Amino acid sequence: MIFVDSTAWIALELPDDARHDEAVRAFAKIRRGTYGTIVTSDYVLSESLAAVRMEGGLPAAERVATRVLDSRSVRLVWTESLAFRQAWERMRSRRDKRWSLVDCLRFVHMEELGISTALAFDEDFAQAGFSVLADE
Repeated sequence: MIFVDSTAWIALELPDDARHDEAVRAFAKIRRGTYGTIVTSDYVLSESLAAVRMEGGLPAAERVATRVLDSRSVRLVWTESLAFRQAWERMRSRRDKRWSLVDCLRFVHMEELGISTALAFDEDFAQAGFSVLADE
């Protein structure tokens, strides 16, 4: 399994994004099945839709939503209250990091599912000890 972060969904959808070409190449690699199931979360999707809506308009956001919500190859994880509390506690306890609540939710979901690799374009995953496809 591989966890796909909002930075990757956004870069894939927005041609003007500085990481767009990299996202296209990474998704092509993922589609070949190298990493198994694509996993993302409700909070990642929300973050992605907000950013894409603002930068690319509603049709672009609709494409992202369709890509995730209607796909048979994407597993969408819905956040339960326990995961939310765990993420909140992680954010509070890691004062040395500038991790957001959504960052911490990603880490909690990945740990719960035994996922060690993410497709992401920020340093947070590596800081948390995960492998990052974009760096490979």
